[in-house]
Amino acid sequence: MFETPEQPAPISHDEASIRRAQPLWFWAILAAMLIAFSLVIVNRDVIRAHWWAHKLAACEDRSEQTYYINALLNVGDAADNAVRHLMSHERADVRAAAVLVLGHDSTPEDVADLARMLADSDRDVRESAARSLAFLERAEATAVLIDALDSQDSDAATAAAAGLSHNASLGALAALCRAASEDQRPVVRAQAVESLAALLTTLGGEALTEEGPQCRPVQILIAALTDNGRFSGMLALESEIAAARGVAATGNASAAGAIPTTPHSSAQRRVGDVARQSVSMLLGEPHKVPSPLSAEAAAELADLLRRRIADRPVRIEMPTTLPTAASPRP
Repeated sequence: MFETPEQPAPISHDEASIRRAQPLWFWAILAAMLIAFSLVIVNRDVIRAHWWAHKLAACEDRSEQTYYINALLNVGDAADNAVRHLMSHERADVRAAAVLVLGHDSTPEDVADLARMLADSDRDVRESAARSLAFLERAEATAVLIDALDSQDSDAATAAAAGLSHNASLGALAALCRAASEDQRPVVRAQAVESLAALLTTLGGEALTEEGPQCRPVQILIAALTDNGRFSGMLALESEIAAARGVAATGNASAAGAIPTTPHSSAQRRVGDVARQSVSMLLGEPHKVPSPLSAEAAAELADLLRRRIADRPVRIEMPTTLPTAASPRP
């Protein structure tokens, strides 16, 4: 009368194995996903830095570049590898951005990377690397700049002389004295003269207390007035002033703050002309140097310069780092 319920077919050995294996595969996949997620969380800043570096290299708009530079700065050391890849980029503005980011760190690796950029083919990149080395205020960074003054590459030597103007140390002063008086290349001497005057402004009377046979900055400036060596192009301080004027004219401060563009000049000038401008800057007023410059006139000018420099008793503290970047937008 009653039908016997149909019994399910027995499960074969293979089917049972498959059913038992399914949970193992599920947990294995879940574990792999959790590990991958953990790695992403741990290396989040590194991953973001590579993405920002990629976007920085891809864009040409200065405001966008500024955003990605600030983003890279805000992840600190996590951006190092990504930024180092940019240092060999074909575009000079991208390499300059990489130098700017590395200039905020102070590891030995950063110093070595910046030292290599002193020989870059682009002037703005070279000078940015030199400034970054000076702002690091590490003994090895200062040594790199001083050694680069003797480089066979005139561009690297000139960039190093420009960078030392930002290094408020007596070692930098002595190195610039030597370059301004002994280097055989007019452009290096001219840059050393400009930087020497800038450093005297920073150090004030402290520079005069260390005068000796190897470092006589006032006498070297006076001697440079009669230097007839000729060179072309703008010097570091001149290019900074020109870039600032460009910002004032365009009103685009954010662009200039990211990667400066240096106007270049082909006009031939004398090292003596740079010395005259430097003397006037130190005196605080235009000063007409008699030509020829007699020994008596040179001595009077030297005394006047010493008095003006000595009137700066308070040493102007140089920044210990490059300007702090603003936080990136979320």
